[in-house]
Amino acid sequence: MINVFIISSAVLLLAALFYAKYLTALIFIPRQILKAQKYFGLHDDKALKVLHSVIDIDRSNPQACWLLSRIYIKRKNYILAQVFLFDILKAQRYTRDITEEEVRLNLAGIYELTGDVQKALRELYHLKHYSLLPPEGYKKAINLNLNNKNFKEAVGLAAEALLIRPDDGEFHFLAAKAEFAHGNFIEAEKRLRKGVDTGYHSRDTDILLGKISFIEKKFDQAVKYFQNLPHESLSSSEIESMLGECFYHLKDYQSSIQILEKLLEETRSDQSMQTDVQYLLGCAYEMAGRVEEAIALWEKISLRFPLHRNIREKLLFYHNIAPASWMRSLIGLPLVSFIGLTEKLLAKFDFFIKQLVYEDEKNLEYLCGSKSDVHLFSLYFISVTRQTSPLSREFIKQRMGLRHAHRAKYLVLIAPHFSDDLRLFAQKNCILLYDFSEYKSLE
Repeated sequence: MINVFIISSAVLLLAALFYAKYLTALIFIPRQILKAQKYFGLHDDKALKVLHSVIDIDRSNPQACWLLSRIYIKRKNYILAQVFLFDILKAQRYTRDITEEEVRLNLAGIYELTGDVQKALRELYHLKHYSLLPPEGYKKAINLNLNNKNFKEAVGLAAEALLIRPDDGEFHFLAAKAEFAHGNFIEAEKRLRKGVDTGYHSRDTDILLGKISFIEKKFDQAVKYFQNLPHESLSSSEIESMLGECFYHLKDYQSSIQILEKLLEETRSDQSMQTDVQYLLGCAYEMAGRVEEAIALWEKISLRFPLHRNIREKLLFYHNIAPASWMRSLIGLPLVSFIGLTEKLLAKFDFFIKQLVYEDEKNLEYLCGSKSDVHLFSLYFISVTRQTSPLSREFIKQRMGLRHAHRAKYLVLIAPHFSDDLRLFAQKNCILLYDFSEYKSLE
């Protein structure tokens, strides 16, 4: 009888304890959670104390684990944050707001912050496998693959996401980023246009469209995109450099010089950038007629990089072929003045101009007749270049093709200098050559 009494008392005691714990969980835990939520973000230390009191009773309480993970993420204690998120996953105790999707997205965010890209992607792909990955999760996965240079995977994810959310233009933009990074500039531009058509447009859209236009040598378009950017974006050395080069190719040398001089001051600590900027600025000086300033800049670079091919060619030309001030002035002469001087020279050689076929800062091309031709019927294709880099056989062969295209009988080349090899090649092909010393005779 005594044993039965003892056993019955023990059972009743245990039942009372379980009931007390149930009542505690029913009443105490929700109150503590509410208290922690009030403290959260304002008094995180108090929130931690309250939440740990809940965890002591209910180790995998999803609300307590979730709030604890949020606090530890803010404090950059990522290991503890992971522990509490894993507790939720292990117990599979989810609520309407604390879902498996949210828990795994936060784990992916922690892995991203700690640089473990593969684990971050593992969590996101787990959600994708069970069709739980939301649009923001797709965007995170695409960006992680972009940063990890998995461009093909990023494009595939974007295409998959667009099947789910075809109206979300940001997926077109992210696909464009991947195509651009992979060197598929035409496809990248198409993606960007589709994104804009859906109403998605951002600063990064203009930056990417500007870069594509720059690469495709559509410099006027690139300038428009870059100039659409807010001032803080224009302060990027990469954008400034491209903008300066755009203006150079558009023959707006003063704008190019203004941007590149400013960039030169801003990039003093970046020797690689300084070299590129100095070289391009020197070219802009040269085309603006400020040849001596250009030479001074190139000489500075050659002290650090004596094997820089373009600069070696420039300095070789100005030191050996055009050391005289009159020759340097001729190279930097404004185009209108150079055309006038060239046409005087052609008249001196008894040519009469039928058509100015082509002109730019470096090159002039004419179709002419010759007064020395008895019948005045023979057509001459005359190419004048101020090119300072060494002329090649390919350059002459290209002019031979132009002569043929214009049905001219003779080819005449006028340039600062011709090597002995080129003179021999020209002689064999019945090409007339004149160097720039002929201009001096016009004085």
